[in-house]
Amino acid sequence: RKIIGEMGAGATTAKAAGPIPAKSKAAMLTELEKFEIKEFPIPELGDDDILVKVEGCGVCGTDAHEFKRDPFGLIPVVLGMGIGLVGFNWILDDVLLVHFPMQTITLFMGLVAGSLPLVFRHSQIKKATPGYVIPGVIAMVFMVALPFILQGDGGTYDGFTLGVGNGIILLLCGIIASVTMILPGISGSMMLMVIGYYFVVTGALSSLTSGVFEGNINFNDVLVLGIFGVGVVIGLLGGAKVIDICLKKFRIPTYSVIIGLVVGSLYQIYLESGFTFDINGLFAALTFVIGVLIALLFGSKWLEAKM
Repeated sequence: RKIIGEMGAGATTAKAAGPIPAKSKAAMLTELEKFEIKEFPIPELGDDDILVKVEGCGVCGTDAHEFKRDPFGLIPVVLGMGIGLVGFNWILDDVLLVHFPMQTITLFMGLVAGSLPLVFRHSQIKKATPGYVIPGVIAMVFMVALPFILQGDGGTYDGFTLGVGNGIILLLCGIIASVTMILPGISGSMMLMVIGYYFVVTGALSSLTSGVFEGNINFNDVLVLGIFGVGVVIGLLGGAKVIDICLKKFRIPTYSVIIGLVVGSLYQIYLESGFTFDINGLFAALTFVIGVLIALLFGSKWLEAKM
């Protein structure tokens, strides 16, 4: 009112706004597709504050996608994943893993290890109690034992033979990879490497990409990626809801399991790297540190604030 009074003669004719209300109503999206009208106390106004009366409001178009669970909102994400898989897979599979396998895998290992501080920060774990530690230890042991549980041909795509048993494992790999992709700190690639099917999937993708450009598509490539893709879809549709419930109702135990999975995976990735204590191992250690630093940067509060 003081500001309006100082704006000039024209503003002095403005109607009095009346007493300041004690509470204000707000429409909050409390669950998927559910709005609730809630009341909140209006804080005390200072000399530099302005209270705005809202007569009406709408919903942003981007929020409408979230509210309706519109699948078209995922198109940019799917396109980005497709471009990344096809484009980067050639560099990874035909260049980096051929000429620098140890250094590439230890870089990946560093990215995984560097994500742990971010997971700890989001877990809100204040102290180590048996209820929090035990789920993490079980998850870590499970991760170490997983390659022995899912025993298939695995290895490289050149030596892979698709059968009923391996087909079922491929389907499970797709489900596991997509579910873990949703979890913070865990990647689907990491899980595939732990299980032993990372090079099978990337090899099939590389072979199919080459076949498309050469006009000679191998049906086995399509079949392998098709089975894996069905598993990915099943995991995304079913796993997202389960993970959402777990993070809401059992936040700290769920994060404890995530931390256990990440720690257990580091052992398996280390074995996969074939690390040796020589000049190659020295450069591998360097790429590991680089991976840790990249992960710490992307998980930092500083970058989060900038974004």
